[in-house]
Amino acid sequence: MDAVRFKTQPYTCSYLPFETASLEYRIAADVTEAEYGEMLRRGWRRFGCDFFRPACARCVKCRSLRIDVEKFKPSESQRRNLRGNAGLRIVAQSPTVTADHLRLYNDFHEDMRLRRGWPRQVQSEAGYWETFVAGGDGFAREFLYFDGDRLVGVALADVLADALSSVYFFHDPRLRSRGLGVFSVLREVEFARGLGLRWQYLGYWIAECQSMAYKSQYRPYEILERYPGDDKSYAAFTHFTFNVANKLGALMGPRYTKEIKHGAFENPYFNPARNEVFRVLGIQPGPQFNAAHSDSAVSGTAGLQYLFDSSKMAYVTYSRGFKAGGITLDTNAAGLVANNPAIVPGATPLNPTYRPEKIDGVEAGFKADYLDGKARSNVAVFYDKISDLQVAQFLGLQFAVLNAPSAKVYGAEIENTYRVTRDITLTAAATALTRRVRRKPSWRMPRPRCRLPSAMFRRIAAPRSAVCP
Repeated sequence: MDAVRFKTQPYTCSYLPFETASLEYRIAADVTEAEYGEMLRRGWRRFGCDFFRPACARCVKCRSLRIDVEKFKPSESQRRNLRGNAGLRIVAQSPTVTADHLRLYNDFHEDMRLRRGWPRQVQSEAGYWETFVAGGDGFAREFLYFDGDRLVGVALADVLADALSSVYFFHDPRLRSRGLGVFSVLREVEFARGLGLRWQYLGYWIAECQSMAYKSQYRPYEILERYPGDDKSYAAFTHFTFNVANKLGALMGPRYTKEIKHGAFENPYFNPARNEVFRVLGIQPGPQFNAAHSDSAVSGTAGLQYLFDSSKMAYVTYSRGFKAGGITLDTNAAGLVANNPAIVPGATPLNPTYRPEKIDGVEAGFKADYLDGKARSNVAVFYDKISDLQVAQFLGLQFAVLNAPSAKVYGAEIENTYRVTRDITLTAAATALTRRVRRKPSWRMPRPRCRLPSAMFRRIAAPRSAVCP
């Protein structure tokens, strides 16, 4: 759905002037209703084809707020507001732009400039269309409030499958004492309830900002605790067994996986002085980056098993494992000062992404029960080949996830159990392992010492992987 995705440079917050703000943007004209509903739940807002949400480095005071439409009950003052504005005529329709819209919008913003210090804004027909009419095909609505034949208020909203999102409201400043903003929210709640919708989103609530703090008076409500990431993972898989012959069975479990990840780093608060200690050491500031990474793979398991009788079984399996690549989220993931083109002209940032890891494994084994079912022995041999092994390393000045070209793990294990009594069982096990890791000479890091604990390996059920601490 994304045509453009970016994050703004830090700027002085227009709601809290003592804070520094930044917005994350996604610009798209073909968003489906289902996609938009999921974005709302993740704290996004829409103006035209622009979707945005806060991405501030330190401040988290903008909280997405939604009213529980099913449980909402107006307060006494809100009921008085409804009675006082009962004479207004309301028209609900798809968004439009007329001379009356523009006059009302500009009068409202001029009044807010004079009373609350809002920046001067004069909206044109093209600007209004781009902000409030475009991008809402199928779900955008406007509620027009008329006092007689005079337009006195305009509310923009998006109506989705389970929610209504209040986009914007402006009104005739001469009727400020009538509380048309409150009236508009209450009528939108009624509209949402009439459609059987569960939620009404009011945008961002900021307790310390007069223009945004009013939203908490509509109870009960919920606030979004944090803005979740937009990384996506898709998978389709199945697993089945079947009989090939009388004593020969087979198993198969194919899987398709696709993962999409995003990661970014900005450093707006770094002290740029040349004698700053991390600057002198050549560590900071590292290059900023905004990266995306996508992987897809087919993996799974296939195997055969042969039943000699009800107490003895042999098997052989092949498995392909997959661990997606990603983006290293470290202040130096794209390099050091020497890689920062903002400090060193012509410098080239490093790539903060790393490749997916894949493992091909083969295992053969034998399982037997004996001594009237009191004892069991399992014997297995295995061989795993890993490509692009992901290794997390500290390289002296930075943390990084690197890919070793390949690794091999092979060995054998035996497990024995014996049930002495109903409450006592004895267990003995042994594992022999051999591992080899091939690494690139260009890493320039201490030789990794890889530990491959036997507990990391699970027979048949899951592929194995080597872990280098």
